[in-house]
Amino acid sequence: MKAGKFGLEGIARLASAMGDPQLASPSILIAGTNGKGSTAAMLEAVLRESGYRTGLYTSPHLARINERIRVNGEEISDEGFAAGFSLVSRTIEKLLALGQLPKHPSFFECVTAMAWALFRASAVDVSVLEVGLGGRLDATNIAQPMISVITPVDMDHETYLGNTLELIAAEKAGIITEGGVVVMAPQLPAAAQVIATVARERNARLVRVAGPASGYELSLPGEHQRVNAATALATVEELRGTGRNLPDDAVRRALATTRWPGRLELIAQHPSVYLDGAHNPAGARVLRDFMRTCAAPRILVFGAMRDKAISEIADVLFPEADAVVLTQPSHKRAASPETLAEIGSHLNDHLYLRAASGEALDLAAKLAGDGGTVFVAGSLFLIGDIKSAQLVMPET
Repeated sequence: MKAGKFGLEGIARLASAMGDPQLASPSILIAGTNGKGSTAAMLEAVLRESGYRTGLYTSPHLARINERIRVNGEEISDEGFAAGFSLVSRTIEKLLALGQLPKHPSFFECVTAMAWALFRASAVDVSVLEVGLGGRLDATNIAQPMISVITPVDMDHETYLGNTLELIAAEKAGIITEGGVVVMAPQLPAAAQVIATVARERNARLVRVAGPASGYELSLPGEHQRVNAATALATVEELRGTGRNLPDDAVRRALATTRWPGRLELIAQHPSVYLDGAHNPAGARVLRDFMRTCAAPRILVFGAMRDKAISEIADVLFPEADAVVLTQPSHKRAASPETLAEIGSHLNDHLYLRAASGEALDLAAKLAGDGGTVFVAGSLFLIGDIKSAQLVMPET
């Protein structure tokens, strides 16, 4: 593959050659550091419960790539995925042969184009799209959404987005459309100021979410999900303003039944075992607050990518655990357990090293006992390893 700069030119040319499937149905585009996947899942559930045929595009996947593309709540079939890939691949090869693409599209650009093609083929009424990275230059940002949503912004992906909160917020705010509507979750002041400035410059109406939602039963655990729910509810109000019928009873059913795997996901009991990505400091703080509400002994299984803020995440999580089992996700960028031990040995007196995630989970369960709690965190790749291997312990 030829090297090339980040930009929207390639995905725009690919989409145009496919007949611009991203414009085939109205869409909602969601950016943010944390909570964008949960918010997307809630919104899709509300729309589906209200009788609309939905498309949901999220990333990354945990166990199967099909998870990224869902129609009416169901992940795309292998046959559907193959059909979408074949269409995109043929189009790319034609454009490359004609010299109309500067380089082969990236993995993410290809899957994004596939999602739009499959949503068009499935005749969805509305699609909910999660930004992959940043926003301004993300492939999803050619969608021309009817509503843009920005969930809480914090430090992450600094190599690509910038090393200050203001720079990162500016990248996220890149999804705000000229004359459009942007729903903004509660933000740190610096991020809120940047987003408000971009909205004003683009003559977009800014809807500020005041605080956590109350009075609703949520299926997703953790108090942070009440902020995500409030963001989804503010977006629902904007959708109602476009004439869409979203009955309150459907909204309540959706919020009470939304599923979003790998984010404080309870997979076993006796001991309770939770899977949570928590791959940046903000996510770690959310997990820490949840850990404090759970039964002791609290055992943390931790694995992370080398390019993440491991020290900051460890500072937050390791002191909260009665013991930490360090392991390594099956990914080339993963930090070794030995490296993690060097970083976090001063934060917890009870560190254990296990190279295989299955062995790490087994040890953590023994240390927790029937009445304790195990938390698997630090990387969505680690969560994917656990789910792919079906390392779910039977309830006793």
